[in-house]
Amino acid sequence: MAGALVQAAAEDRPHLVVIDDLHRADEASLRLLAYLSETLWPAPVGLVVTCRDTEVPPGSLTADVVGSLARGPGRRRCELTGLSPASVARWLAAAGLDGVDPAGLHARTGGNPLFIAESIQLLADGSRPDTPLRSVREVIRERLAPLPPGCREALEVASVLGRDFEYPPLAAALRVSPAAAVAALDPAVNARLIGPVAERAGAYRFVHTLIRDAVEEQLAPSRRAALHARAFTALRDTGWGQPADLAHHAAHGRPGVADAVAAEAARSAAEAADRLLAWEDAAATSPRCPATRSTWPAWPSWPRPR
Repeated sequence: MAGALVQAAAEDRPHLVVIDDLHRADEASLRLLAYLSETLWPAPVGLVVTCRDTEVPPGSLTADVVGSLARGPGRRRCELTGLSPASVARWLAAAGLDGVDPAGLHARTGGNPLFIAESIQLLADGSRPDTPLRSVREVIRERLAPLPPGCREALEVASVLGRDFEYPPLAAALRVSPAAAVAALDPAVNARLIGPVAERAGAYRFVHTLIRDAVEEQLAPSRRAALHARAFTALRDTGWGQPADLAHHAAHGRPGVADAVAAEAARSAAEAADRLLAWEDAAATSPRCPATRSTWPAWPSWPRPR
């Protein structure tokens, strides 16, 4: 059915489908993509898929799908490299940072565009060019440091909610008014760490997955669990949470979420997935599943919200 829908949409004019961050896809999505890539030809549908190869383990389903996508006529696999030193020099000049050595910045960043962009923002804000930052996550953490405490707390909660998040559940998790939650986000918007989602009123998005990851990674385990518990309550009470999201936060919010409540959230997510014919997700999330019963009350690895 999915293939027929795509083919029908491309009958009048060619279509281009872009799938980003394939390394984060679940099993059902990967299998659907593999099926479509083999059955869509010769429909006029172009497919561009990106993934971070450092997060694709050899022998995994993701690796198999990536390999199959690269095989066959008309297909090509491209290994993206970093920007050249000359490109870095032009970027610095455009930012008005002529005094910064482009070769040094290129050596520090490996030409990674996000690393360069975040480093240039730090330099524009007055950081020394020789600041010893060894990774893009360190650069992002340095960018987060000057933000007001209320903004940093809002970003921490947002990082647990997902790369995309809405202000009503954020406000509920922060235990402030919606207006206060939006105001708390303003410095992060001005710093270009997050931005509003144009097509969804009231929604925000971290401008890059690595920014969200860097915020979440600096949380202590107990703090992260507490924020997951608050996110679960906020999404449940505001009605913004999908069953899978509620189950994810309930699982990671213990002991702030009682085992019985978390088990019911898992059961609801499994039943919802079953209704949508997402049987892999239903099996993974059901506490009645034989694959997970032996480890109960331990929990399966939940997909991260996007």
